[in-house]
Amino acid sequence: MIEQAKTEQKLIDAMCEMDIIDAHEHLPPEQVRLDSPQDVFTLFAHYTRCDLSSAGMPTSQWESLFDYDAPLEERWTKFRPFWRAIRHGSYARAALLTAKIVYGFDDISDQTYHPLSEAIRTENTPGIYRRILSDRCRIRAALTQCSRTDVGDPLVPVMPGRSLVEIRTRGQLEELAAGLPGDVPRDLDGCVELIRSYLRKWTGEGAVGIK
Repeated sequence: MIEQAKTEQKLIDAMCEMDIIDAHEHLPPEQVRLDSPQDVFTLFAHYTRCDLSSAGMPTSQWESLFDYDAPLEERWTKFRPFWRAIRHGSYARAALLTAKIVYGFDDISDQTYHPLSEAIRTENTPGIYRRILSDRCRIRAALTQCSRTDVGDPLVPVMPGRSLVEIRTRGQLEELAAGLPGDVPRDLDGCVELIRSYLRKWTGEGAVGIK
């Protein structure tokens, strides 16, 4: 067992020195983050929503966590009982690790949510992606799915293929066609050409993949 532990640590040490290609993100362009209010609930804005829903939090209550006109204390009071229910899950672990490794807080709790919120706001300055993704996490490129190509380094765009193939109404087709010059397709060949036009456009703008 001792040898196993040594080997395990050697592998971990080696992996910590590896540069990373992060193949799945949902990060918007950095400027979008910089222009948006940030606090402790930034850490619960994505996948933890699923666990909060499973714990019984209504969608409207989850959405109210991001009502920045409401006092932080009021929003925390709404959140607290559900946090107790989800804090030992894997999605919550990511929030806890971020609080600890990035912002220096050992827990997300009644005692820390205020200063943690202030730390998150203070850190939300130009270069935050480079400081956290590149410098701290050794991420050379992060493939992000935010339906935009103007994402900026170290983000690399992966565009939504679903929008090109899951067309169920005339309105959806007209909306898609409005993004490019030309008429709305009237037959299958026209639809195929519209899809090809989007692929050419996205590739020219730096997209590296389709999801």
